Amino acid sequence: MLERQEVHPGIVVILPGVRRERQIELFTATLNAIREHDPPLDMINTVLERDQEGTVVMFPLLPVSRVRSYISRRTAAAQSRTRAAAP
Repeated sequence: MLERQEVHPGIVVILPGVRRERQIELFTATLNAIREHDPPLDMINTVLERDQEGTVVMFPLLPVSRVRSYISRRTAAAQSRTRAAAP
């Protein structure tokens, strides 16, 4: 689904390694944090990762087309540098 959408409502990821009951606790705490954030937390194209200790990392979810474009540009730039450095 994420690959087909340019705009995504956001995703919460509970990193593995915890029992189901703990996953539910972490997910509930994450939803509460989103709801209670001031100003309101904009989850559009955003990923929230929560690990078993409860640490939260938030980062943008780039549309696949932008990721592919970025990778293509980086690859082309690296190849260009390699050619320029060749004797």
